[in-house]
Amino acid sequence: MKNPYLEKLQKNYHLFFSGSVNIVHQKTSKFYGRLFQYKGCLVGARFLFLKGRGAVNKILSDFTISPEKYELVNEPELLDKNCFEFNYTFNELLVLIRNLHQEVLQSRSIRPCLKNQITVNKLSNTSSNISLDKTEFQVLCSIIEHQYLDKIYRLSALYEPEITFALHSLKNKGLINLP
Repeated sequence: MKNPYLEKLQKNYHLFFSGSVNIVHQKTSKFYGRLFQYKGCLVGARFLFLKGRGAVNKILSDFTISPEKYELVNEPELLDKNCFEFNYTFNELLVLIRNLHQEVLQSRSIRPCLKNQITVNKLSNTSSNISLDKTEFQVLCSIIEHQYLDKIYRLSALYEPEITFALHSLKNKGLINLP
């Protein structure tokens, strides 16, 4: 295992670490979030403005995309009951990472150029029957707010594969122009 993040989490797992693992920028020490471990298992997460499984997905996605960006710092502490959102053993975490990595690879193969601008198509009366799931709605709102793909990917609470798949779904529904 050559990933320093996984090595840290694995070491914590074997030591039955309980507390938070702070995620800070390697160069600036800016705080981004934290993972919560109880007796070595991953039980919760906060990252930027996300919490829970969404935060874990974003963290793991960022670890995959920018492995040199962050540093993990252990902070032993008693965890508040609000920190417990799930319970991943280290092996379950590895499966989650493997699945996420496959999603990232798949989404990267269809991800549009980040320099592109996206426009929302005008809706006609016949478009009123189109239904959107929560992810598609969030991406559509991001498009309206930011228009450029690089900003949408950088500022969204969603992780990369979710955005990419939602963009293609919105294009297939005729709601956006995706170059």
